[in-house]
This record gives sequence, C-alpha cells and structure tokens, in this order.
Amino acid sequence: MPYTQPFESPQHAYRVIAGDFVTTEDGTGIVHTAPTFGADDALVAKQAKPPVPPMLVLDEQQNSAIGRFTREV
Repeated sequence: MPYTQPFESPQHAYRVIAGDFVTTEDGTGIVHTAPTFGADDALVAKQAKPPVPPMLVLDEQQNSAIGRFTREV
C-alpha cells in the first residue's frame, strides 16, 4: 500500500525517504523524522535526494533557534 500523507501540503512537506535505522521488526517501518531535533534524522535528511532542510525557528529576538523549543512550545 502506498504512503498517503495525512493532509494536503502545497509545500510538499511529506516525503518518504530511506533510513537504515528504521525496520519492520519494531513496527511498520515508517517513522516520522525531525531533522532539526535528531542526529539520525538529520543525517538521513541530508543524504536524501533532494536533501530535506532543517526547520528554521526564530526566537523572540529573531535569532536562529534551530533545534530548540521557543517559550510558546
């Protein structure tokens, strides 16, 4: 059965990429990745063709807060 994204995204936010740390032995073989927040996820995202960019989050002073949660979260 092909992957179906949970809702439409004009930015093509949903992609299926391979990672050797994901197997069907522990589940379905499909997992959510967060390149900004995980080392394995970041590596797989960087190796994907085309690469999956990290999410850029700005803090209250408009500084890059990549990999950190803001106060609102």
